[in-house]
Amino acid sequence: MNTLTVTDGYVSDLPGLGKIRELKCLSEKRITGAVRANLRLKYGDENVHVTCKPEPISNGWRGGCTINGKHFDYTVSAQTIHSG
Repeated sequence: MNTLTVTDGYVSDLPGLGKIRELKCLSEKRITGAVRANLRLKYGDENVHVTCKPEPISNGWRGGCTINGKHFDYTVSAQTIHSG
């Protein structure tokens, strides 16, 4: 499962994202769309703007967004499932 973490403290799973292809192999457009859709469900359509240029990082993607007029950074990271 991949996780969206926003610097305002919001954390959410992104089910289905990267289900077929690894997270690092997804396009900027796919990442931006998934983040935008998730944040709009939480904060409302008119209250969210997501940058179109997320950057790849070692375990996922990093980008910026504006929520209710304030800028925040976000990361989308792959969660590693450990079996005991």
